[in-house]
Amino acid sequence: MHENIKPSKMNYTKIGLIGDVHCENILLKKAIDFLISENIDKLFCTGDITDGIGDFDKCVKLLSTHAVNTVLGNHDEWFLENTMRSLGNSTKKDDVEESSIVFLKKLPKTRTFTLSFGKVLVCHGLGENTMSKLTPDDYGYAIEANENLQKILTEKRYKVVLAGHTHKRMIRRINECIFINAGTLMRSKDSCFSIVDFIQKQIEFFLFDKSDRISNSEVIQFPLY
Repeated sequence: MHENIKPSKMNYTKIGLIGDVHCENILLKKAIDFLISENIDKLFCTGDITDGIGDFDKCVKLLSTHAVNTVLGNHDEWFLENTMRSLGNSTKKDDVEESSIVFLKKLPKTRTFTLSFGKVLVCHGLGENTMSKLTPDDYGYAIEANENLQKILTEKRYKVVLAGHTHKRMIRRINECIFINAGTLMRSKDSCFSIVDFIQKQIEFFLFDKSDRISNSEVIQFPLY
């Protein structure tokens, strides 16, 4: 399933980007509140809302209440299919509200929107494949043999791809496409969220410390053309 976002004016200049949530409702609320205070134009999330130590239902309510444009992750698919439920901290259907399940079922695997410089793809992995990935360490054969990545590069439909899945924040350019990984909110990883500024041509990652405070940020410039 795919959703094409059609704003009345294609004037997104600054968006909020949240990576894999994994039930981190406290950090999700802090990230959303901060991003709203920064007057971003739109909020996006790369999925994997399920499977973690926090409150899944509260995460869904936050994403729904604040109209966060969210895509389906592989953990969300597993939850809906009732597979891989032996994983540690897996979310069980019997433990959550029916409305949260309905929310997941309605999520598309990809979203797109068009800006002045071209189209932007939002996904969990790479395109429709929620298990596919691009990491900061992929070069050479790892790039050439990645079928989902090559499909994106060959079709040349997108100027920017916003993804998650790897839990590793990243920005890199391959050919004419910018790939941004939103990272994750998971406390066991480097918890973060970000603002992508298409005018300043940069992404700013905001990092959480062990006390759940936004401790510092990392700004990385990127070319759009």
